[in-house]
Amino acid sequence: MCIRDRLFGGQILSIFGPEFVAGRSALGVLTLALVVSGAVGPVMRILSVTGYQDQCVVVFVLTALIAVGLIAVLVPRFGVTGAAWAASAAMIAGSLMMRGLVVKLLDLRPRLLIGRG
Repeated sequence: MCIRDRLFGGQILSIFGPEFVAGRSALGVLTLALVVSGAVGPVMRILSVTGYQDQCVVVFVLTALIAVGLIAVLVPRFGVTGAAWAASAAMIAGSLMMRGLVVKLLDLRPRLLIGRG
């Protein structure tokens, strides 16, 4: 998916109209965030099924606050790409916070990319 978006993002977005092609850089930024979040592992599910769903809610609230704060700062200056960076940073921060909770509360170490967990 990432390779497809990088290689053909412009063509895919042009299906929706020529004005959407301008969002190609935002698509790349959001794709990067999805890769990082996916590499962290299914930490939200692990917390939810082990009874720590209340901690997930706290992380969601913090993630939303991070997103709103960054959007307020980045969108006026960078437009849609700034919004993508803000959303990506919040998504990555939330994933890393949840991973930290899994390590702390369950003594599990979900793998980050490839290697020992």
